[in-house]
Amino acid sequence: MNFSFSFHPLFVLMCCGFVYFGYFGLLASYILCLLFHEFAHAIVAKRLGYKLNKINLMPHGVSISGSNVYFSYKDEIKIAIAGPLSNFVFVVVLLALWWAFPQIYVYTYDLYVSNLVIGVINLLPIYPLDGGRILLAILSKKITRK
Repeated sequence: MNFSFSFHPLFVLMCCGFVYFGYFGLLASYILCLLFHEFAHAIVAKRLGYKLNKINLMPHGVSISGSNVYFSYKDEIKIAIAGPLSNFVFVVVLLALWWAFPQIYVYTYDLYVSNLVIGVINLLPIYPLDGGRILLAILSKKITRK
């Protein structure tokens, strides 16, 4: 999969602020989790026959898009759930790693929290978050979308 990346100027400024104030590790873990989340959407979309190829990094989050992509309601639910599900899988993997190797807890705690937060927040039924997309797709089966 080939992806192009675009960076909003405020995203770059926000990153500079995080680094300046000494939160590079936290910033890196959130960006890693967000990209992992978006790639999960892209992988499921590709398996369903869609092509998502642009990742937009903005101060309020990350989005992935494709040109002229319209999902069926059923596929939209599958694609939307893939992101938060990937974050929760990552959380479980980290918990298992902590159980097997407790010494890595200190190094992976931020990664754990960022995956948990991103997964939970994205399930909120607020559009354009994944939970809102799922709710919209479910309602669109019953009511026409306008």
